[in-house]
Amino acid sequence: MPLAVRTCRAILWAAQRLVPAERASAWRQEWLGSLWRWILDAAASGDKESIPALFAHTRAAARDSLALRFHDEATLESWQRLRGRPSTCLIFCAIFAAAIAMLTAGFSAARRLGQGWMHGLPYSDARNLVVITQGPPTLGLRLGFRDPEVAVFRERSRSIESAATYVWYATWLGKRERDLAAANVSPDFFRVLGVTPLVGRGLDDVSIADGAEPFVASYRFWQRDLVGRGGQIGQRFEIGGRSMWLAGVLPREFWFLAPETALWTARKTDPPPPPRMSGWLGLKSTVARLRAGVTPESAGVELRQVLQQRGIARRGYQVYASRVVALVFQGASTYAIAFCAAIAAVLGCALAGMYRGRRRGSRWSVTLRYWGFFVLKSAVPLSAILLWMLEAEGVSTFAITGRVWWGRELFSQWAGVCGAVMVLLWAWRDQRSRCRVCLERMRQPVRIGVPGRMLLDTAGLEVMCPRGHGAVYTAESVLGSDISDRWMGFEEELTRLSGEP
Repeated sequence: MPLAVRTCRAILWAAQRLVPAERASAWRQEWLGSLWRWILDAAASGDKESIPALFAHTRAAARDSLALRFHDEATLESWQRLRGRPSTCLIFCAIFAAAIAMLTAGFSAARRLGQGWMHGLPYSDARNLVVITQGPPTLGLRLGFRDPEVAVFRERSRSIESAATYVWYATWLGKRERDLAAANVSPDFFRVLGVTPLVGRGLDDVSIADGAEPFVASYRFWQRDLVGRGGQIGQRFEIGGRSMWLAGVLPREFWFLAPETALWTARKTDPPPPPRMSGWLGLKSTVARLRAGVTPESAGVELRQVLQQRGIARRGYQVYASRVVALVFQGASTYAIAFCAAIAAVLGCALAGMYRGRRRGSRWSVTLRYWGFFVLKSAVPLSAILLWMLEAEGVSTFAITGRVWWGRELFSQWAGVCGAVMVLLWAWRDQRSRCRVCLERMRQPVRIGVPGRMLLDTAGLEVMCPRGHGAVYTAESVLGSDISDRWMGFEEELTRLSGEP
């Protein structure tokens, strides 16, 4: 029997069980009668022309069973009541935020950024740490330096106290048990940062022992992968297909530009660059510590002059010194500004609505509750989108090192902007259809007037609160804009007409 026939039979078998019992007989007579058997037999015999008819019949039958099951009046009424409750709206917003929290392991990157803002970067005097790059001023391309150029900086520069190099690369633990992010640095790297290992020693006072290279592990890598294997200082591990020994463990809070870096080495020959970065061969990223009172701008100019004096400066290139703090957090601040702008737009709409409501005579308690609900249901999903952007784009990853996936970054930017726009549009449209008193979704639409029959037409649609608190009239012409979206509370109107205070 062809696969298409078996699939369609399975779909109709499931659809038959969705039909309510009181309508099952009529449904079977219409969709499982002689026509269905004839189409099924023709398709089973191999008639290719009957396959489209089989699919069309199956789709129509499944659609009819779903309509009978879920589109009856009682189900629609209960769904409208559930959807209209303000608590349901807030629950959906909370579920959206919780789903993003689960996908991002509890907003791990955002929490790390928050800790960095609160406690500062885990270096000694982080404000004086800069990353030095070079490149043409117009293209925005930023490259590293070769070892002789860095040596010139150390010897002749008056702007920096010390400088160290680093190169990112990928390796693995054991026999490809886990892929690891690693960095090959100059031996004085941690001394330039002002970081002392929590356990053991750094890379500047250790050497190769019995053919095994030393490495320094991050605290997380040590706890997660090495402690179960012993994890003692001096113990050997197979990393990247070679024997290496553990020289030290960095403090728990330490990370440099790329938090996922698991281990640090000080090999004399750097690992080969990734295939897409073969042009960077021999160029290393450089981190330096500025002298007191030196600005990054003046340091960049002075370092350029040093290269020119030695005759090794590249034509048309400039030297840039960027604070590590700005490199780590500038991406997050950009998204934070966009988030604040979105929240400001929400608050602006709420304040304009409150002013308009007060001008039309609404009470303060009703106005504050109504527009406060609008701000809350907009802020929760917008906050979740902001945190997702921080997680998806890795804003704590230094872009110059080439560790950012540009395709993923552009996609997440597009998805984040579209998501924020959709949230704002949904919140505004949903807010206009809610009662000003109980915040339930308005129902029972009544059309007033006949549109398009006269010049001075003010036809529109009036919806009422299911609890009888009031109604809202929405005009469909420009002439009725002065009375459009005006809330008419029944209790307030009765009080006004009766003359009671």
